[in-house]
Amino acid sequence: MKHRTLQKLVSLALACCLAGAAALPAFAAPLTAQPAGVMETLLEVPILGDLLRLFTGGEEEPSAQNDDELATAGRHSTSESATPEAATPEAATPETAPAPGDWPAAWMVGGTVPGAVYPAGDPQAPRSLTVTAPMWSQVPTLAGSTVDVASREETNFGDLVADAVGWAVISSDSWQQNSTLSGLPLVSVVEGRSLLANVPAGTTLTAENLGSYLQDDALALVVVTPSQLHQLLARAMQDMLDPSSEAYGSYLQVSGLRFTWQATDGVLQPAAVWLAGLQGEQLLDSRDTTTRIALALPQALWEQAFPNTENLLSAADLTLHGALLDLAKHCDASTLAVLLGRGGSTGRALPVDAADFTACLTTDGTARSCQATVYVDGQAMTATIDADGLMTIPGLTPGGHTVRLTPDSEPVYVSNLVDIGTEANAALRPTVILPEGFVTTPLPTPTPAEPAPTAAPAAPQPTPAAPTPTPAIVTVTGTAAPPAATPTPVPPASSAPVPTHAPATTRPSGGSGQVEDPLAGTIIGTTPAPTLTPTATPQPTPAPTPSPEEAAQAEQTAKTSARLPLYVGIAVLALGVVIVAVTLVRRRLEEGKGSHYHKH
Repeated sequence: MKHRTLQKLVSLALACCLAGAAALPAFAAPLTAQPAGVMETLLEVPILGDLLRLFTGGEEEPSAQNDDELATAGRHSTSESATPEAATPEAATPETAPAPGDWPAAWMVGGTVPGAVYPAGDPQAPRSLTVTAPMWSQVPTLAGSTVDVASREETNFGDLVADAVGWAVISSDSWQQNSTLSGLPLVSVVEGRSLLANVPAGTTLTAENLGSYLQDDALALVVVTPSQLHQLLARAMQDMLDPSSEAYGSYLQVSGLRFTWQATDGVLQPAAVWLAGLQGEQLLDSRDTTTRIALALPQALWEQAFPNTENLLSAADLTLHGALLDLAKHCDASTLAVLLGRGGSTGRALPVDAADFTACLTTDGTARSCQATVYVDGQAMTATIDADGLMTIPGLTPGGHTVRLTPDSEPVYVSNLVDIGTEANAALRPTVILPEGFVTTPLPTPTPAEPAPTAAPAAPQPTPAAPTPTPAIVTVTGTAAPPAATPTPVPPASSAPVPTHAPATTRPSGGSGQVEDPLAGTIIGTTPAPTLTPTATPQPTPAPTPSPEEAAQAEQTAKTSARLPLYVGIAVLALGVVIVAVTLVRRRLEEGKGSHYHKH
């Protein structure tokens, strides 16, 4: 009978403990403040962690295998799930094909995109092309000679022609009807010496005048390997600076790839070559003889470099001139606008040590010791003119750029690759006449150091002096030189500056008439009226803002409280069992003592 009573009591205690353990977490969340590391430590135990997540409802951490499966699923998207960014050339459709100008890097813009639908232009477009930026091929020097920059470095004219060749080839029937070519990347190259003269901005190229700017030749299309591409670049650069060599001026203008080069034992050699791709550029191994790449190039260069390969172009009228004149038919409108308005090179071919540089121009001296806004490749930049009239434009990317002093002034070519317009070569530094309408501003003056604060009585609070703004002096340079600016004396640091107003001055504008400038040479400032400083009213101290560590601890406490059901329930259950056991033991002892006393 006693054993049955004991079992009932134990069962009842256990049931009460379990009920309390299930209900306790709902009330314990706002009262508990467990250490942040307890739950994490328990969750890291292999078997116990899984049990805790099971009872607390926590999600299981993804395994490395799941990550691999997700990555594999992303790489192998089907034609139904492929997006323009992930669609492969084989699975792409007109709806999922990437846009022709959708490249992840600036140097790739203008090249053909694998998997895109071609031709992408206007089939009714006329056979002509109007450039909106000067296309560079040659630059005259002060000595009367000419530097063929396109035969020495990448130029925007070379980029335009190479891009046009790629668009023409990929839009041709020979490409469209050859299933083995549709999945290959396309690279186009032309020789820099085929560019004969600069094309001024606004020029419309037609079949009648294009021969004055570009040599014509039939095009060829071959399939090569990365190893053969390296050999082609090496052959073109090896003797390109030797006037006695047949390769003199054979620098290649490229599209669809970029490369770096360096001098090895006095010989120029390509250092690294990258291929354009939808997911970024891909480094090509010079020892790779298996990867297949489509290469479009002039027929004369094909016969020299790849005499044993087959020309896959069947159209006899596909030429350099035709590719350029029909660019509007092959190329989409947005990409065409970029190609025709690009004032500088895009970084497709650079030496390994290429770095940003400062362009230098010698001015006529009509403006000195000032700043000015100039336009580099159509973008406004700040230039500085020193006391000798030397203009410097810092922060230019490596390669060739078009510089204009005003949006409509004559363009100037600068490049650190051939030292035209750089600090290193004064002989090739362009000399410019500051045009009418050229605007300058004074050089910024250093702000004088503020005097050390002087101890003041506690009662009256000193009123800080209002800062004096720096004057904005605008000088419009015309045919006459501007008068030299007279510096304004700096007031003593111990006293507040008092604004002074200079009389209105006049500036020449285009050599005709005088323009009133009431703010010229004026230091603009205000003197505040004397006012009584009110005594500050003490403000109640704001409640302290919890630190980031305290906020993080509070957040971690909240997260930990949400997972209390298991270990708090176990603790309460154990405590209840202990209490019931102690009670039963004490009662048993008391009964034993009573029975013993009764016997005696």
